[in-house]
Amino acid sequence: MSMNDLADREERPAYVEFEARPVTDKKATLEAGMNVSVDQDWALVTPPYSKDRVERKVTSWFETLELNAKNGRIPPAWVDMYKKQYQAWKEGQEIPLDGTPIKNWAIPSPAQVKNLLAANMKTVEDLALCNDEGLRRLGMGGIDLRNKAKAFLASASSVVEENAALKTELEQLKASLEAMKNQVNIMVSQGARTVEVPVEVDSQEVISASDIMDVPSEPKKTVPKGFGVPAVQDPALVEAYIAKFGKKPNHLAKDATIRKKLEG
Repeated sequence: MSMNDLADREERPAYVEFEARPVTDKKATLEAGMNVSVDQDWALVTPPYSKDRVERKVTSWFETLELNAKNGRIPPAWVDMYKKQYQAWKEGQEIPLDGTPIKNWAIPSPAQVKNLLAANMKTVEDLALCNDEGLRRLGMGGIDLRNKAKAFLASASSVVEENAALKTELEQLKASLEAMKNQVNIMVSQGARTVEVPVEVDSQEVISASDIMDVPSEPKKTVPKGFGVPAVQDPALVEAYIAKFGKKPNHLAKDATIRKKLEG
């Protein structure tokens, strides 16, 4: 079976294993006069649900993959995935699977997990997209397992969508809070400015410095309307002043000034 045949039938990416094989380096062998071997990396490719396996040199295999991706026969993301898997193998790491590993899935029994792995279904995604050939290899209970895999992935997808919606809502709330914080800072900044509120003075009555400060009399000066500090006045004097003059004394007048007017 050719690589093109595999590409036509795949709904899920094929599984790949890598191994280094010793091969004769012809040029080095001729120069040394003895057999000289070098390591050559090979890709062992098996589609899900199948026993078929294609073995290719890694370099030529990647060339075929890139050509198939360019022609739309396989998703370009698969090429990137295989390259990452190859790099992981080169670094001595476990080759990552594309999906949820069957061995970590809690639904099937240990025997069912063993049967799924034997049928080359290593992920829940593979089982959910299992074709007729794969179901035949699973035997009784295969359809039920496939339905459970589909339900599991649908539920997981729903959770992912809900999490994405919550994340978007959280970002919007953060933006709103930041905007409110900026508005509060502006209001506080504006409120911190000193605002002088003038105290209005009755311009009809002229108050001298001695009336306010109880100091020796000086020539009276007109106090500009709108400025001054109210004095603390004796309520009894205020009532007496109202009784005599029919109005309250000027709010800037000292008690001594009010008393003098009452005696005058």
